[in-house]
Amino acid sequence: MAATFDSIMKELQSGVYAPIYLLMGEEPYYIDVVSDYIEKNALAEDDKAFNQSVFYGNKEVKLSNIAHEASQYPMMAERRVVLLKEAQQVEHFKDHIADL
Repeated sequence: MAATFDSIMKELQSGVYAPIYLLMGEEPYYIDVVSDYIEKNALAEDDKAFNQSVFYGNKEVKLSNIAHEASQYPMMAERRVVLLKEAQQVEHFKDHIADL
């Protein structure tokens, strides 16, 4: 389901997080604002060490590693946050996007 920047930010600011966000579009500014907000606010600072992983897309990043991180249960926290930035740089990412 496509959502607007304003609707996503309104939900995030009210504490409602979807299981998966696939952020794409012509304007990278909005993608950065949403991903930065999630990175800074989805978890309490104390929970980030065990429950937040950030990957940056490049040829060395393996989709299997990202999937492994995303499949882990949160450790003493409400949620687990796995961010993949610049996903278009990950080899074979476009082949697997339909699996989401």
